[in-house]
Amino acid sequence: MSISVNWLTKVITIPKSDLTLVQSSPNEIYELNLNEFRYWLHDEQDSVEGIANLEIFTHNTEAELGGITFARVIRIINGYTITFENGSYAVNLIGANSNVADVTNVNNVSVRPYNSAGLISSPDIEYSSFNERVTIDVINGSSGTLYPKGTTREPVNNLSDAKIIASYRGFETLFIIGDITFSDTDNIDGFTIIGQNPIKSSFSLIEGLSSEGCEFIEATINGVLDGNSTIDNCVVDDLTYIEGIIKNSILRGTIILAGNTTTNILNCYDGIAGDDKPIIDMGGSGQGLTIGGYSGELEIRNKDGIDKVSIDLVSGEVVLHPTVTNGEIDIRGVGRLIDNSSGGAIVKWNALISNDNYNGVVVVDTVSGVPGAQYPRGTPKMPVDNLIDAKIIADNLGIKTLSILGDVTLEEDFEGFTFSALHFSHTTIDLNGVTLTRCIMDSVAVVGESTGFFIAKKCNFPNGLSNVNASMEDSILNGTISVIDGGQLRCIRCSFPGTETILDLSGEVTVSLSDIVGSIKIINLDNVSSIVTITGNFSANIDSTCTSGIVKAAGIGILNDSSLGTLVIDKVLPGSLSISPTNDSVGSPFDPNGIYP
Repeated sequence: MSISVNWLTKVITIPKSDLTLVQSSPNEIYELNLNEFRYWLHDEQDSVEGIANLEIFTHNTEAELGGITFARVIRIINGYTITFENGSYAVNLIGANSNVADVTNVNNVSVRPYNSAGLISSPDIEYSSFNERVTIDVINGSSGTLYPKGTTREPVNNLSDAKIIASYRGFETLFIIGDITFSDTDNIDGFTIIGQNPIKSSFSLIEGLSSEGCEFIEATINGVLDGNSTIDNCVVDDLTYIEGIIKNSILRGTIILAGNTTTNILNCYDGIAGDDKPIIDMGGSGQGLTIGGYSGELEIRNKDGIDKVSIDLVSGEVVLHPTVTNGEIDIRGVGRLIDNSSGGAIVKWNALISNDNYNGVVVVDTVSGVPGAQYPRGTPKMPVDNLIDAKIIADNLGIKTLSILGDVTLEEDFEGFTFSALHFSHTTIDLNGVTLTRCIMDSVAVVGESTGFFIAKKCNFPNGLSNVNASMEDSILNGTISVIDGGQLRCIRCSFPGTETILDLSGEVTVSLSDIVGSIKIINLDNVSSIVTITGNFSANIDSTCTSGIVKAAGIGILNDSSLGTLVIDKVLPGSLSISPTNDSVGSPFDPNGIYP
């Protein structure tokens, strides 16, 4: 203190700098702790100069009566007076009853005594004034451990005093006004550290700080943390984090995991505007990660261990960096995945509902697509370029429709799939003899050899097809169509636009051609159980290789029967084709741009 005593005039001068500021606006208000003032006066009285002079004060300490502790009393005596440094401010006298206001020399300072006949001092009152925490204000606080130091009204300015007060009072919480740096020699194990809010309070944690089992609340935080710490309602900048929980916080930097354990990040948010995003550095190997209820963008990096990562999105985007090379990563919720992982990383995203989602369709573009089965490949924004990857994606997601642009050859069996295109002029599928079980061809051109039963809608068979067992609607058939023994061919509103489309019907077959248009030739009908029915506007030639079975024909057109042994029931009304079929016309006409009437 800079307080001074003029022993000749008996004037005690108290400079403004020795007072505690409690309010700066609209008027300045300071405090003088009378108990601390008493200690200073006592030291002055015991000094070489003071011991030869009259005593300055008397002191009656706290007294307990009837279970109530009454406050101390301080009296300035022997003609001593007090002068506060002149200025336009007020001084509150706290901590004791006194006559200080009575012996103060008048100037512009307003002195406010808080004397009371019932003024009491109680451990309970002191305890409650702390709000169960010690307050630190590094800039405006002051050192010391005597009450009311460490209260919100009179914060301490250093961690050491705060810990002494906390230990004495039994507190485990520190309240920080403004910013604070915890040094590499500090120990705050087990404390709850609370800031004013993330805008007003920033905690810098220097590497070496002991912070085992701490909880940090309402602050911006950066640095290095020990294990088993919790961060709640904070803004998290660059941080090396060793085990624990981050919850209800904004992520704004790079979080490096360490400690060979699992970190939990719950209900947190991306706090970076624009294309940049928070980063979780997995620290190589040994660290697991669970993220729940996350909103915004996030990037995962530096993972080469087998430890699992689980991410649940409220909405947002997860980017897996190429340095993610190992372990299982499970991503769920609503959002987007950019999977640039490599090596042996296993990425599961079956339960991810994306803004770029598949809508039940895997998109294939053999010209402009890209290889790979990682999300978002196979979406409209990033088609895959091959059927192998497309089927992997489809199987992972339980999708059964492939939308194809360009020509493809089937290399594996398909069951229950739909192969679709905008128009058959855009896509040709070579069946290549693979087994199709209950598959649908929709608006594609089909070539090759088929195995198994399939359905064709609005398709084109430009070069015929062998081993056919199919149902076709609104399709175009050219060349030779060979129906497999024991199979069937059903055509509804189909067109046979060539000079003569050949139907090879050897073996036991069932053929139904309904409402067709065009020219056909039936050959090799040789099984007594085979039945062929034809209706529409057509020209049909029954070849001499037809030796058995039944052909029933009705409609308008021409029927030429050269069969040898086939029963032909002819109910065709003579006439010419009223429609001249072409490769773009069927029972329901096609538009080559993919628009149907």
